[in-house]
Amino acid sequence: ESLFDILYFNTKPKTKEKHNDRSSELIFYVTRLKKFSKKKGKTFSFTSLSFQKKKSIFAANYIKSLNPRNNMLQIFCKNNERSVEMLPGSTLVQVYQACGLQLPHGPTSAKVNNVVEGLNFKIYHNMDVEFLDITSSSGMRTYVRSLCFVLCKAVADLYPEGQIKLQHPVSKGHYCTLEIGHEATEEEVSAIKEQMQEIIRSCIPYRRLEVPTEKAVRLFRQLGMNDKAKLLETSGSLYTDYYTLGDTVDYYYGSLLP
Repeated sequence: ESLFDILYFNTKPKTKEKHNDRSSELIFYVTRLKKFSKKKGKTFSFTSLSFQKKKSIFAANYIKSLNPRNNMLQIFCKNNERSVEMLPGSTLVQVYQACGLQLPHGPTSAKVNNVVEGLNFKIYHNMDVEFLDITSSSGMRTYVRSLCFVLCKAVADLYPEGQIKLQHPVSKGHYCTLEIGHEATEEEVSAIKEQMQEIIRSCIPYRRLEVPTEKAVRLFRQLGMNDKAKLLETSGSLYTDYYTLGDTVDYYYGSLLP
């Protein structure tokens, strides 16, 4: 029994109908070869190939696809000018670890072909990567956005009926309005700060979800975030990304920490 016969037996559809007829078997293999070549972005000419040659091509490509080394991506890290091989679908966190980098404050985001992406971004092509930390303006913005989300969650945990509105930057902070039905006391502000520390100690991950914009608009309207719902409604995008931190939902234009 040849290797190809084994491949054929293991990959043909499980059906009671047997492929005894030579023409039906040929159609079966040509169909699979077309699908396989389309997936790989290649084009084959079937008219000039014999039946056995078609089978051989499919078997060779099938065996080749089983070896992950044939699908490795070349990633060039600008931080240390080092190239590493990564599997398609690897995250920037995994790339950072493979590059052996030790940024003093840790990475917050990265420039992928000069476009800033979050560390959960997955790679599927060869590319240049430059990791950013809080010493860069873009990396600091990612850090501040993530910290603002922690603040929003802390308020939501302590005051389910209240809310906090993040306004414009002021000096080295942000101007915020806390709406909890009364003027906040120093004790309540300290409680919010302690709740933020508790959320950070819990290491709750930020999760990014991509959904149709109509679904996101409905979600934010249900949560009473009408301003963000209106913003997404007029964005003109078919799909929208939003973030969750535990059971707290929010929308941010830029990336957040992992």
